[in-house]
Amino acid sequence: METVKPVFFLLIIILQCTFIESYNICPDNISKCQDTQTCCINTQDKYACCPYQNGTCCDDRKHCCPNGFECANGSCKRKMKENMFLEYIKFYVDLIDSDTKEEDI
Repeated sequence: METVKPVFFLLIIILQCTFIESYNICPDNISKCQDTQTCCINTQDKYACCPYQNGTCCDDRKHCCPNGFECANGSCKRKMKENMFLEYIKFYVDLIDSDTKEEDI
């Protein structure tokens, strides 16, 4: 029976380790957020957890936005790539150009 106890305790330790969540330590080296969250400074100059992984912390220190979005007056708007408009124009010109070539044949 004595050998059963160490095996039993080892099993309990293994089970506990599988349910431990991993955390990110915030820049203050005190606060921590889950891996699926982002550390942001709040209005009390303390770190709080934004519920989005790689989220964007807003300047108002009250809100945060998901990755790929930016803060806009208390809400979030999708970030637009700088060259997105130029890519659209190029696509449109290529589309017109390809239609013209087909008509010329």
